[in-house]
Amino acid sequence: MTVRESTRTWPDLLGALLDGHDPEASDTAWAMDQVMTGAAAPVQLAGLLVALRALALPVDVPGPTVDVVGTGGDRAGTAGISTMAAAIDSGTATDLLTRWSETTTKPATP
Repeated sequence: MTVRESTRTWPDLLGALLDGHDPEASDTAWAMDQVMTGAAAPVQLAGLLVALRALALPVDVPGPTVDVVGTGGDRAGTAGISTMAAAIDSGTATDLLTRWSETTTKPATP
Protein backbone atom coordinates (compact mmCIF):
# COMPACT_ATOMS: atom_id res chain seq x y z
CA MET A 1 0.00 0.00 0.00
CA THR A 2 1.35 3.40 -0.89
CA VAL A 3 -0.75 6.49 -0.55
CA ARG A 4 0.56 9.10 -2.99
CA GLU A 5 2.57 11.62 -1.01
CA SER A 6 0.95 14.66 -2.60
CA THR A 7 -2.53 13.40 -1.76
CA ARG A 8 -1.82 11.48 1.44
CA THR A 9 -4.61 11.87 3.99
CA TRP A 10 -5.49 10.19 7.24
CA PRO A 11 -8.71 8.68 5.84
CA ASP A 12 -6.80 7.12 2.92
CA LEU A 13 -4.03 5.76 5.12
CA LEU A 14 -6.31 4.46 7.86
CA GLY A 15 -8.73 2.97 5.35
CA ALA A 16 -5.95 1.06 3.63
CA LEU A 17 -4.62 -0.23 6.97
CA LEU A 18 -8.09 -1.33 8.07
CA ASP A 19 -8.52 -3.09 4.72
CA GLY A 20 -5.51 -5.22 5.70
CA HIS A 21 -2.82 -3.59 3.58
CA ASP A 22 0.65 -3.36 5.13
CA PRO A 23 2.03 0.18 5.11
CA GLU A 24 4.99 1.13 2.95
CA ALA A 25 7.95 2.85 4.60
CA SER A 26 6.92 6.20 3.13
CA ASP A 27 3.40 5.86 4.60
CA THR A 28 4.80 5.00 8.00
CA ALA A 29 7.29 7.89 7.83
CA TRP A 30 4.50 10.31 6.90
CA ALA A 31 2.29 9.13 9.76
CA MET A 32 5.09 9.30 12.32
CA ASP A 33 6.06 12.78 11.10
CA GLN A 34 2.46 13.88 11.58
CA VAL A 35 2.41 12.42 15.09
CA MET A 36 5.83 13.68 16.22
CA THR A 37 5.34 17.23 14.91
CA GLY A 38 1.93 17.53 16.56
CA ALA A 39 0.14 17.82 13.22
CA ALA A 40 -1.96 14.73 13.97
CA ALA A 41 -5.06 15.33 16.06
CA PRO A 42 -5.59 12.99 19.02
CA VAL A 43 -8.41 11.24 17.13
CA GLN A 44 -6.08 10.64 14.17
CA LEU A 45 -3.45 9.11 16.44
CA ALA A 46 -6.13 6.92 18.02
CA GLY A 47 -7.24 5.83 14.56
CA LEU A 48 -3.67 4.96 13.62
CA LEU A 49 -3.21 2.85 16.74
CA VAL A 50 -6.51 1.02 16.17
CA ALA A 51 -5.64 0.40 12.51
CA LEU A 52 -2.18 -0.93 13.39
CA ARG A 53 -3.69 -3.15 16.08
CA ALA A 54 -6.07 -4.56 13.48
CA LEU A 55 -3.03 -5.69 11.44
CA ALA A 56 -1.49 -7.58 14.38
CA LEU A 57 -1.21 -11.33 13.96
CA PRO A 58 -2.32 -13.56 16.84
CA VAL A 59 0.17 -16.09 18.19
CA ASP A 60 -1.18 -19.24 19.84
CA VAL A 61 1.23 -20.34 22.57
CA PRO A 62 0.19 -22.73 25.36
CA GLY A 63 0.89 -21.74 28.94
CA PRO A 64 2.07 -18.48 30.52
CA THR A 65 3.89 -16.35 27.98
CA VAL A 66 5.60 -12.97 27.90
CA ASP A 67 5.75 -11.25 24.51
CA VAL A 68 8.63 -8.82 24.07
CA VAL A 69 9.18 -6.74 20.96
CA GLY A 70 12.45 -4.83 20.94
CA THR A 71 13.60 -2.22 18.48
CA GLY A 72 17.19 -3.44 18.25
CA GLY A 73 19.98 -1.85 16.33
CA ASP A 74 20.51 1.25 18.46
CA ARG A 75 24.21 1.21 17.51
CA ALA A 76 25.08 2.41 21.00
CA GLY A 77 26.39 -0.95 22.12
CA THR A 78 23.83 -1.19 24.91
CA ALA A 79 21.89 -4.27 25.95
CA GLY A 80 18.43 -4.24 24.43
CA ILE A 81 15.11 -4.47 26.22
CA SER A 82 14.55 -7.93 24.72
CA THR A 83 17.91 -9.08 26.08
CA MET A 84 17.14 -7.79 29.57
CA ALA A 85 13.67 -9.34 29.48
CA ALA A 86 15.19 -12.70 28.49
CA ALA A 87 17.68 -12.52 31.36
CA ILE A 88 14.94 -11.71 33.87
CA ASP A 89 12.50 -14.25 32.42
CA SER A 90 15.05 -17.08 32.47
CA GLY A 91 14.30 -17.65 36.15
CA THR A 92 10.55 -17.99 35.68
CA ALA A 93 8.23 -20.69 34.40
CA THR A 94 7.01 -18.60 31.46
CA ASP A 95 7.94 -18.79 27.80
CA LEU A 96 9.39 -15.63 26.31
CA LEU A 97 8.61 -14.67 22.74
CA THR A 98 10.59 -12.10 20.86
CA ARG A 99 10.00 -11.02 17.31
CA TRP A 100 13.20 -11.08 15.30
CA SER A 101 11.51 -9.97 12.11
CA GLU A 102 8.00 -9.37 10.93
CA THR A 103 7.82 -12.96 9.69
CA THR A 104 9.36 -14.83 12.60
CA THR A 105 8.19 -15.32 16.15
CA LYS A 106 10.09 -17.87 18.17
CA PRO A 107 10.82 -18.79 21.78
CA ALA A 108 13.92 -17.10 23.12
CA THR A 109 16.72 -19.27 24.46
CA PRO A 110 18.53 -17.35 27.19
